[in-house]
Amino acid sequence: MGYAGNAFDNLKYTMTDTVTAVHGYSATWTPAAGGDMQSAAVLFRAPTDKQKEGDIEYAPYSYIMEYKAVEFVGLKASVDSNVNNEYVFITEGANTTRYYVKQCNLKSDGGIVEAILAIPADDTQPQ
Repeated sequence: MGYAGNAFDNLKYTMTDTVTAVHGYSATWTPAAGGDMQSAAVLFRAPTDKQKEGDIEYAPYSYIMEYKAVEFVGLKASVDSNVNNEYVFITEGANTTRYYVKQCNLKSDGGIVEAILAIPADDTQPQ
């Protein structure tokens, strides 16, 4: 996919698309305030059993989703406003898990959003 902009931005987004295509997961979000469901391929990190047992810093409630800022339009603004609870659904193989979006941060030049996620306190998952 071609991108409008300078050569550096084109390379950055092409690399992001490539890494996400190879290592990414499918994610969806429907705005809590109403609107159409949005979907995107995202990068997703969750603690592993090895990390839990290793001698490294471990935050068991820190799940990270990274996506291009042009995707999930309005998610960061909604989370920043702290008015609505927002949830994303991430599919890993045959399993889909609902995550509460705790925080969204822009990375580097703002082209990538890092969302900090948590399993919802009520742990209600889709069937």
